[in-house]
Parts: sequence; C-alpha cells; structure tokens
Amino acid sequence: RINAIIRCRRGVPSGITLTIAAGTRVGVIDQPFQNTSSSAIEISGRLLSLGTIEAPVLLTADNDFQSVTSTELESAWSFCSILGCPSHNWQGLRFSGMTEPSLLQNTIIRYAAVQPGSYAKNAVTVANNSAPVTFEAVMWQMSGRGNPFLEHDGSALYVEDGRAEVKDGIFKEGDMGVWLVGNSSVQVADSRFIDLSTGIM
Repeated sequence: RINAIIRCRRGVPSGITLTIAAGTRVGVIDQPFQNTSSSAIEISGRLLSLGTIEAPVLLTADNDFQSVTSTELESAWSFCSILGCPSHNWQGLRFSGMTEPSLLQNTIIRYAAVQPGSYAKNAVTVANNSAPVTFEAVMWQMSGRGNPFLEHDGSALYVEDGRAEVKDGIFKEGDMGVWLVGNSSVQVADSRFIDLSTGIM
C-alpha cells in the first residue's frame, strides 16, 4: 500500500497522464478551514485512478488515513467524532479544459469541500472539457456527520459545460449528488444516492 501526502496547489497539466495505482491513499494538506481553492487538485491533462474492489484508491484530507477495506464501497461507514474529523480542508478535484478522457474506478473521495461556511462547495468539478470524465464504482462520502461545523453545502459532482459518466456510483451524506449547469452531458447509471438533500439537479 502506498501513502502519499501532497500539499496543493498541485495538478495534472495538459499533455500529462497521472496514474494512481490500486491501494494508494492520497492525503491533501492545506491550511485548516481556509476559504480558498488552494487545495484543489487541478486536472487539465489525464487522471487514471485505477483502484480495485480489493484495493480501492482513497482521496481524502491528509489526516484521514483510516483503514480502507474491500467492503467499504458497499457497507456502512464508521463516522468520525467531532474531534476526529479531518481538520484540514481540501477542495477536491477540478477537471477543466481536458481533451483526453480521464477515468476513476473503485475510488473513494472523502471529505472534499467539507468545511465551515455557507457558500457552495463541490467535491469534483468537471468544466469546459471536450473529453469525458468516467467514474466507475466511485464513492463520494461528504459529510462530517455529528459535527455541525463540517457539513457539506454543495455538490459531490458539479458539471458545467462538460461531459461525465457515472456507473455504480455511491453519493453519501451531503447536500447534492449531481449538479448540472450550462451545456453539460452527464450519464448516471446503477448509482445510489444516500442521505442527500437533492439527488440530481
């Protein structure tokens, strides 16, 4: 198992492919609770997150390296206490201006864009891309349940003038699952929306 701690702003520039191997756990660190986009992973190239059922990829806050097992994509989660939730803010993944397709499979996106504040926050943004981003067996787990200061007010997947495909996805505990804006094309199949205010808008 590979653990990686990265300090953003980092990203994947145009013409570059980043491959994340099965079982990798990536923690993103930034200043706690800052109202900025400095901890977003910006992707204008190609991202391949190639988890498996037995060894999913985990993308999370840096201090959330909990044990990830093969059953976490299907089973109930054990939620952190008010003192045990991630203290660092990260702004998730931002795909923009891509010309080559990206793929995330058997990947867990945890606690992205979960922080204090009333403004909208999106865990994954897909915008102005001519190539699709495909999510296969991806789980978004959004909320710091039990912590009123770590609720999610935004969307797990925000698509603006972009293309995305979701299959066998799980959207858990936040404000909104999928938010479409502008001339967007999104296909969602065989996916579950659990404890959300809105599924798709």
